[in-house]
Amino acid sequence: MLGLARFSLIIAAFFVAAHPARATMIYDEVSGGAGIIMKGDPYFVGAPTKTSMGGGGTFSIFHTLSNGSLLEGQIGLVGRFISASGPDSQYTMFSPYPTFRIQFGRIYVGAGFTPFIFSSNSVTSLSSATGGLGFMGESGILWPITPKFSLGLCGGAQFVSYSGGMSPAPAIDAGLLMRFYLSASSDHGRARQMNQDFHGWRYPLGNPKD
Repeated sequence: MLGLARFSLIIAAFFVAAHPARATMIYDEVSGGAGIIMKGDPYFVGAPTKTSMGGGGTFSIFHTLSNGSLLEGQIGLVGRFISASGPDSQYTMFSPYPTFRIQFGRIYVGAGFTPFIFSSNSVTSLSSATGGLGFMGESGILWPITPKFSLGLCGGAQFVSYSGGMSPAPAIDAGLLMRFYLSASSDHGRARQMNQDFHGWRYPLGNPKD
């Protein structure tokens, strides 16, 4: 499992290094909202079939692989956190996922996997879970605010596969996201201005000036 994750990271690094510099864009993303864990047992021993509503969130960094086209490929790393409670305990998960996204206009979908899963029956003391592989799917919609910042809504689901079966199945989180564009070439910025991210800016204090 560890070898598979390392292989995926090597492939990702190759694509980033091979892509022309003039087409690059890097963005950072954070999100927070509600979360729930379903079918937590046997991964969390004694967990209920469905926990009460808890909290969840992500922090991410991504690199685009296309030159500002309407359909974009993006590769990055998503750290996904969720914590929810049962009758007798608090169940917490955190996993970093190497992730591939496809963004069409203002809508994106993504998927990732990782052997690095951290969990506990509390919020403060996470420990590494061995022998499992985590899978993650996500989607979101963006609302451009400025050329450097977008708001949006997002959601994701995590599944953990290991020798004891599939559990949790799934752990779900959804909430509000904030995206910060860290760098972009001028060619890439102009291309994006004509399509998804900058088309329809929202300025509460007036219109932008050239």
